[in-house]
Amino acid sequence: MFTEHLMAAIDSLLSHKLRSTLTTIGIIIGVASILTVTSLGNIAASVIKDEISRLGANTLIVQVNFDNPASGPLTHVEIEALGRLPLEIILERTMFATVKSGNLNLEVTVKGKSANALIADGTLELETGRYFTKSEEAQASPVVVISQYVAEKLYKGEEAVGREIVISSQQRREYFTVIGVKKTVDGPLGSFIETQNIDIPLSSYFQLFPTEGKDIFGYLNISIDPSANVDDVTQQAISILGRIRPRDTFKTQSARGPVQLINTVTRISQFVFGGISAVSLLVGSIGILNMMLITVNERVGEIGLRKALGATKYMILNQFLLEAVILTTIGGGLGVMVSFLALNGLVLLSPFQGIYFISLSTIFLVFIGCIFLGCISGAWPAWKAARMDPIAALQHEA
Repeated sequence: MFTEHLMAAIDSLLSHKLRSTLTTIGIIIGVASILTVTSLGNIAASVIKDEISRLGANTLIVQVNFDNPASGPLTHVEIEALGRLPLEIILERTMFATVKSGNLNLEVTVKGKSANALIADGTLELETGRYFTKSEEAQASPVVVISQYVAEKLYKGEEAVGREIVISSQQRREYFTVIGVKKTVDGPLGSFIETQNIDIPLSSYFQLFPTEGKDIFGYLNISIDPSANVDDVTQQAISILGRIRPRDTFKTQSARGPVQLINTVTRISQFVFGGISAVSLLVGSIGILNMMLITVNERVGEIGLRKALGATKYMILNQFLLEAVILTTIGGGLGVMVSFLALNGLVLLSPFQGIYFISLSTIFLVFIGCIFLGCISGAWPAWKAARMDPIAALQHEA
């Protein structure tokens, strides 16, 4: 019986191809819009979270609360106390200076770092050469690791390792030997990382900038051991610091904060833009309702004849509901295809090349929603047809 109703519904729709096609356009646009918006939000959030994880999911930054005038710098007291936890503390100080190689001068950010930066800093990778060692840091060796940007500006694609550069601060002018070139951070977040910089041992930094206070820091870049529970270690670090200095004199920030913010922003954006896109679905459903009402009025004689031959209200109701559901389901399927094509094109033009997806659960929900929408849109016309009096229907046709 169901098969007969289904075939009858399909035959009816095929007999009005243009009308059926135009009616499904609203559903196609609505489904494609909603899927594209939600998928783009998921893609962006997923890529950014992956980038944060790659660059330092286990990173904790402790910094002085500069909003509080009573906040003093972080010192060896805090560093030694935190050193008991399963983590690596990257000590870092920065200052602007001029570097010179041959006749070329370049303004750069000089970063004085501890030697453990290479193993603890997720953003730090070497293109060529090596990083400075703990021994070189202890001896304040005049060695430097430059960024790819600086290497390109100073050496124009030639080998940089082994060359000498002059670093000039306001107080001193020192010769340094280039021992390595840092790789530029790739990925969507790479553009946010400053590249015009050089790294030197922290002890060499204090020699180059003698007026800078030693062993005091505005922030500590901490890398928590991946085998440890990041949340637990973070809370322990905050507790230790809270026993050394007032809680309002320092701030902490972990990678989890940005991830939670990204999730929140993504959900809000998807809700807002998905709601706007859903308007086209509403328009499409009204179009189906209108078409089904026209169809019922056109087929009064057929309805009367079928009822006279023994068709029940349930059979008439089923046929017209099936027509509405078929329209919305076809529209939903075409909407999914359009969304795939749109996502493919948008992703190729974005930083997330090669990363796009529509989850199977989302597609399943789309088809369930389309069936529900078809039932809602076709309910009134189908009920109108099912309640029609067969004698009145035949007389109307006559």
